[in-house]
Amino acid sequence: KKRDASPTAIRELAERFGLDLLTASILARRGVQTPADALYFLEDDARFLRNPFLFSAMEDAVDRILLAADEEEKVLVFGDRDADGVSATTLMMEALAEIGIQAAYRLPNEDEKYGLSTAAIDEFAVGYGSLIITVDCGISNHAEIAYAREKGIDVIVVDHHVLQADAPPPALAVINPKLDDSGYPFRDLSGCGTA
Repeated sequence: KKRDASPTAIRELAERFGLDLLTASILARRGVQTPADALYFLEDDARFLRNPFLFSAMEDAVDRILLAADEEEKVLVFGDRDADGVSATTLMMEALAEIGIQAAYRLPNEDEKYGLSTAAIDEFAVGYGSLIITVDCGISNHAEIAYAREKGIDVIVVDHHVLQADAPPPALAVINPKLDDSGYPFRDLSGCGTA
């Protein structure tokens, strides 16, 4: 739903904060009028981002990923095929590459349902893979994650979808801002933002 905003207010925002008219229009429609409100949306200094270690499972996830890097393990990033999932997959692949992990990635093809599949796990296990990181999916893949564990594959779930079960899946770590005990103060991250 697009709120109305006066052209005068949009021009004033653009001039005051040195913005293009499109950005000023978006801010005006969100009710941004003060410098503090504008800074919330425009801040690009990483020092002002929330600490990802506020997630209660982050240390376990990072420790496992660093072990995979040290041991030169085979890692698979399993994402979703929508814009959020592809972005999250790309971001995770780039982050892993920065620490020396040459991971593979997989997205569900057109015939496959959303989420981690036993077929993907079997394909990964054939190549002696040992760590799967799901991005923008995984929170509802209890059976598949248990199946991966039976095959000796650890799974880290990085997702933002609502948990539909009584408990999270049996993953090594679950990073999800919508879990009651996530530890993270903002529950509305995108899948890519969570990654």
